[in-house]
Amino acid sequence: DQRWRQRYVTRMDRTMDNWSDKVAMAYDKSADAAATTGETVSEEFSEAWDKTRAEFRNLKRATGDKWDDAKLAFERAMDDLEKSWDKATD
Repeated sequence: DQRWRQRYVTRMDRTMDNWSDKVAMAYDKSADAAATTGETVSEEFSEAWDKTRAEFRNLKRATGDKWDDAKLAFERAMDDLEKSWDKATD
């Protein structure tokens, strides 16, 4: 069980790294767009990203019975992040 948790966290760590790259590029593009059009990355997306990062930190610290709840909270945050990304990039 502990090894499965560690593999999951390792896989999600890579996923978060990929998201970090995507978010950094989106913020860079947003900064460029803001200079010409005034458009920026949506506040909804920024909040979803912040929540996802916080839930991932919680997941990495969680142990015992708290781990399943932390995993569920992280996965919900990831779903919200993906939805807000789709909305922001449409």
